[in-house]
Parts: sequence; C-alpha cells; structure tokens
Amino acid sequence: MPCCRRENRVTASSAGGCCPAANAVDGDSATRWASAAGVDPQWICADLGAAVHISRVRLQWDASCVTAYEIDTSPDHVTWTKIHATTAGQGGVEDLTSLDGTGRYVRVYGTERCRTDASKGYSLQEFGVYGSAGDVRPPSPPGTPTLVGVTPTTATIEWTAATDDVGVAGYDVYRDGQLCASTTGALTATCGHLGPNGSYGFYVNARDAAGNVSQASGTLAVKTPPSDDHTPPSAPANVHTTAVNSTSIGLAWTASSDDVGVTG
Repeated sequence: MPCCRRENRVTASSAGGCCPAANAVDGDSATRWASAAGVDPQWICADLGAAVHISRVRLQWDASCVTAYEIDTSPDHVTWTKIHATTAGQGGVEDLTSLDGTGRYVRVYGTERCRTDASKGYSLQEFGVYGSAGDVRPPSPPGTPTLVGVTPTTATIEWTAATDDVGVAGYDVYRDGQLCASTTGALTATCGHLGPNGSYGFYVNARDAAGNVSQASGTLAVKTPPSDDHTPPSAPANVHTTAVNSTSIGLAWTASSDDVGVTG
C-alpha cells in the first residue's frame, strides 16, 4: 500500500519558489518539487506518521534528475539507515522494489545532479513510498538466563525481561537450538527430556503480539548431574514365542516396571 499521501508532512533541504516539497507526494506528475539550483547535496523527506516497513520506493524525476543518491530511513529524523544507494541514476521513473527497511521517516538524499551546471537543481515529480504499517519493531533481547535448578533430566532457568515499544507477549526457550519451553510472560521455565551427565546450551527469545521476535539472549551452559536412579527395572516375565520358522523366532513378554520408567 502507498504510504505517502498529501496529509503526510514532507520537508526538503531547499525548494524553489515554484515547487514546494509537498508537490512530490500529491499524486500529480504535472507538479514537482524543485530544489535550489547549483547545490549538492539535497534531500526530500516524508514523515509517515508511524513506523512502517518499507518494501518499495517509486521516484519519477523531471529533466533535472539525480545521478547519485540513496534512500534512507529513520525512526527519529536523527539516525539514518541506508536501504538503497546508486551512482547510476537514469532519471525518469525509477521503481525500487525488494527494499527492506523500517522507519517513520524516509528520504531521498541526492549527492550528484544529472545536470551539473550552476543553474540546475533537483526536480522530483513524484515520491511514492510503499510498505505496511503496524508494529514492526521486535523486542529487545532478554537477559542471559541463569540456572535455578538442575536434575539429571531437567533444567530450570530464569532471565530478565525484554522490552518492546508495544509490549512483550511471551518468551521461547531453546535447548541447543530446539524449542523446549514457552511462557506467556513468566521469566522462568523448565526444560525436560535431558540426559544424565550431559552438556546443554539454553537461550531465550522474546516475541510480541505482532509476531516480531527478538534477537536471542546470551547462552547459558548447563551440565546435568549423573543419574540418581540406582534401582533397576523388574525382570520381564512370561517370555514366549509368537512365531517360529526356519530362519527366525518371534518373541513376546510382559512389561517390566521401574520406579522412574522403563526406556527399552
């Protein structure tokens, strides 16, 4: 969906008397933004009103186009992230697809004009930004987990909370890259199905209600103790044949019992 409309605030480094910055987002290619003449660099910036994930920017230039420029995004109009750059601008319509950036502000930052004489500047007829609004910012990473308790087959860990601009919805705990526990806000969890005297690595991701996932926390190394189960299972009983032929014998028996559990 297009993000730049007339109601969005558009600013520029300069503008000729004929052609204010807002002309570049009015949907009319007969109007244009024109910068001051003979000055590099120049920029035009749109305030989208909220954070947007930007996937496409469409530029339609007048004859005074730009040879070298970049597309930048910013959450605050202070810190800028470059999501596209070229030194081979051709003018006309430049439809930049497959972009991947997030910000409330998006700007075209030009450093070299197509028409380099002092009487010419930058002239942009249309500045279209496309993307999806909503919560696109992931939570911060949770704190590195610490060990609460460990048995030969389980480990309980805890961690400090992540932060999010909207709110953290839950946490996922991973053991050596495999999901082993999830919470809806609790900062502690237990992972089971471990082996005695084994070494494991645990880390945590935070997620928000929009499905954005944080970077992983630091990894906690855990070694389980040797097994404290010293009672063997009972002997299987009633062993008997179920089939006999010239090359094999089928067997069956009644189950053993064990205070912890028979594994095989």
